[in-house]
Amino acid sequence: MQTIHDDDLVKNIPHLKKYPNYLPFISEGYSNSNKKVLIIGESHYLHKKYNDKVSETAWYDNHHNTNQMLKDNISGMNTRAVINDFNGSSRTIKPYRIFLNLESAFSQVFPYRNLFKECIFINYFQRPAERNGASIIASKRDHDVAFANISELVSRFNPDKVIFVSRKAFDSYKSNVPQVDYKKINVVPHPASAWWNKKTMKYGLNNEPSTGREKFIRIISAKNE
Repeated sequence: MQTIHDDDLVKNIPHLKKYPNYLPFISEGYSNSNKKVLIIGESHYLHKKYNDKVSETAWYDNHHNTNQMLKDNISGMNTRAVINDFNGSSRTIKPYRIFLNLESAFSQVFPYRNLFKECIFINYFQRPAERNGASIIASKRDHDVAFANISELVSRFNPDKVIFVSRKAFDSYKSNVPQVDYKKINVVPHPASAWWNKKTMKYGLNNEPSTGREKFIRIISAKNE
């Protein structure tokens, strides 16, 4: 299913023409799923040898040179390649704990179903973080490009649930909309963080604390109406 939409996505999101490796992962089972979920992470990383070597200006305004410089790192920031690798033989490696934990929680609600075989996944910010393992220092252009990108994807694929797994990404999105529809769009802590399994009022409901995992389960279990 992934390639069916590629031409239209590239046409409507010019950024993806420059960096097709940023095309969203669209699972084969998405169109037939009775719970269409869009998972949104924060950003890709470059190899540490490129720390602080790719500026915002170079990324957005000089993509030919940037792609050439990073040609040995493109697969590492290829959204589809990352999820395909997770779905293949690399499921339990440490960097993929985020996906494994999400999949485990999803299976608790929908037994024998695999989240990453019926969801869409994308990182919100359309530029890699400046330093390997660090959070992106987002500029106004980063915020604008990311919001335009996500708005197009939500409009095109109409997911039942849009779940951010990055507070930074969610806060950026929220700053661009008058009012968030929390029945459809919500946020949970990073699934590889301590808060995924630690109770806090921040993720609770009705004055009862919850873990991030419990909030995720609550979101995907609820109807949009």
